[in-house]
Amino acid sequence: MILSPVGYRLELTVKFSQPDPLDRIRQLSMERDHMPIALARLLAGTALCLSLFCLSSLGSLQAAASGADIIFPQVARGTQGSYIESAIVILNPQPDPVTIDLDSFGVDLPETTIVVKAGETKEIRFSGSEFQAGWVRLRSDRSVSATANILTREDATSENLLSQLTVLGQPLSSKFVVPVFFHASHIDDTGIALAIPTSGRLRLTLLDELGETVAVRNLSVSAGGSDPVADITGHFAAFLSEIFSLPPEFTRGSLTIEQVLPEKLPVGFSAVAIYTSGAGWHTSPTLALDLPGTYSLALREAPDPDQVAKDLAMQYGVFIDGILVRPGVFAVTMSEEVARAVSRDPRVLLVERAENAGTRWRFEFQGGMEDWSVGFSDLPADFDPSGYELHFEHTNLPVYLGSEKAILMQGHNRSDDLFMFAKRRIDGLKPNTTYNIRFDVEIATAASRDAVGAGGAPGESVWLKAGASLTEPEVVIDAKGRLVINIDKGNQSPGGEQAVVLGNIAKRSSVFSKRFELKTLDNLAQPFSIKTDESGSVWLLIGTDSGFEGKTILYYNRISVIFYEQ
Repeated sequence: MILSPVGYRLELTVKFSQPDPLDRIRQLSMERDHMPIALARLLAGTALCLSLFCLSSLGSLQAAASGADIIFPQVARGTQGSYIESAIVILNPQPDPVTIDLDSFGVDLPETTIVVKAGETKEIRFSGSEFQAGWVRLRSDRSVSATANILTREDATSENLLSQLTVLGQPLSSKFVVPVFFHASHIDDTGIALAIPTSGRLRLTLLDELGETVAVRNLSVSAGGSDPVADITGHFAAFLSEIFSLPPEFTRGSLTIEQVLPEKLPVGFSAVAIYTSGAGWHTSPTLALDLPGTYSLALREAPDPDQVAKDLAMQYGVFIDGILVRPGVFAVTMSEEVARAVSRDPRVLLVERAENAGTRWRFEFQGGMEDWSVGFSDLPADFDPSGYELHFEHTNLPVYLGSEKAILMQGHNRSDDLFMFAKRRIDGLKPNTTYNIRFDVEIATAASRDAVGAGGAPGESVWLKAGASLTEPEVVIDAKGRLVINIDKGNQSPGGEQAVVLGNIAKRSSVFSKRFELKTLDNLAQPFSIKTDESGSVWLLIGTDSGFEGKTILYYNRISVIFYEQ
């Protein structure tokens, strides 16, 4: 049994939602060869949901920097088709007694505080005829181990056990990857359950076994249930075939679940997968990706805090975004695992999450261009419009990528050097102040990886650039009679003084296909800074520099820009 390190704070939460007694529950149970109703209801999205902060497989608590955040997706009691009861068993491995405070919602607790003696095991049982669902939270300043099981019987008096389920728990993260199957040789369907503690938006991307995008679904989240138009109120549970309209040929692949809003939140939600095969079913762990997030790093008093921060960045491989509040307190981009390591460094006073650090602008183009304008440069002034096929518009993404809007840009690179860009003025920054800028740009691209094209690859030879300038980026005619941009953005693969390269537009898959897929690029590896003038304004620039002598079509779905004061 895995135990969390001594000294971390334990926060165990299990959450439920009140079920709707729908006929679909029994129908799903029958369709899946009498699969236990508790599971069918979970996957149908009508019952037992995920918690906001919860537990691990077989109940062993996994510790995070500020406590344990692990999930048991199901706990319930009472009669709902069948009789269900649940139990959480807590073991204290410490040499001293541990006091655990309990809180709940929707389910009655036998007590609100328990004391578990050294080496003792205690059980919290949820039983009774009235169906209840809610969440239960356990808090302790010492590590313990806990196990949750859900038992299903025909009725409250029956000794015949229909099922016993120990659900694999997961930590909270900002991205999960799940292997999925549908009508495969050994698995009928895949159930997905999500717990989301923060209002915002999730994106579910289904890929086939070759890595091609099959479908995308966006889910808006209202964690407190106050948003009547939200898709989810803190949890989501459904079969793969209910989440997407699957093509007939799909049998296996992967599902990527990522938090889009709020962005840069390292522990935003949790996920679990359940596979069904005839009358059998089992849980499976999902892969939580420890993605970089924004943290506040406070240093102990030192003669030169800037140098200490640089030394830490070099040692731990983190990105210093800028100064927060005062000298010696920095905004840092790093993963949660690295944050835990940095927090133990003797030069560091405190590390904590700083989701709202920096001055942020986020553009999603759902209502229009949002004051962005488009231009084209690096081509002859007397170019043939029919040959270059230059075009932009505010439009929908391809239907299989969801219902979002985007800016479409296209052009045929007859000049072997076409630059297609968007620009926007940003106001309200501090005058005469140097800022580090963090760019995150999401595009939809159809350029296959490792493809061959005239002059260069259609993916790897088209570079996405981002930057900022005090001068408005404008297209002018140079001495050679060419249309060029009036700032230094570099030429093709290199960046320039006023723009850096975020990466190329190639898709993940090398399979030739005209289908678009979403791709996010950032400048974590390419720091960029600018000093504002007396007006406190700058011009943003996002664009592609092409060495591919063919036609490129891109959708700009999201642009996020954060200014960190240097």
